[in-house]
Amino acid sequence: MSGTLFIGAGWAVDTQDRPPVVVTKTVEKKIEVVKDKVRGRILGTVHETGKAEAWIAGAIVSHKNHPELSSLATGADGKFSDEVVEAGDYEFDIKADGYKAGTCATKVPVGGGDVPLDCELEALPKVGSFIGIVRDADTNAPIGGVQVRLLDGAKKEAVLTTSDSGSVKFESLAPG
Repeated sequence: MSGTLFIGAGWAVDTQDRPPVVVTKTVEKKIEVVKDKVRGRILGTVHETGKAEAWIAGAIVSHKNHPELSSLATGADGKFSDEVVEAGDYEFDIKADGYKAGTCATKVPVGGGDVPLDCELEALPKVGSFIGIVRDADTNAPIGGVQVRLLDGAKKEAVLTTSDSGSVKFESLAPG
């Protein structure tokens, strides 16, 4: 029998490094989207009790139940505003020269928006002073040691004695 025998051999050589094997993982993660909180705006006015047009300029408005918020001051028109506040209850302490300290409160709804606030302060009694000098009618010289009697419209009497320079001063007098 005649036969042919074939034998073969082969080899291969890479001339470059193999690229790294990339393993891809799919990770599912829930992300909670936080929406901006709905905010409101408090638009306040401070005026004298019973006088809606008697605005009080320069009143200091402090947050009573929110110490993290800054105090405010009213403008010439008696107005103040707290720009971006969250929903909830707000109470204010209000102080102004010539007025009794007061408080004012409001609630900003969950939906936010503009919240008007009307705050009244009671005026302190207005008082005055009377200053005088007692002089001699002929010489115009001041006279000390003279008792001066002052009678107000309610028939309330005050008595003072003049100083050596003839002067006398009544203070804290009611109008009239």
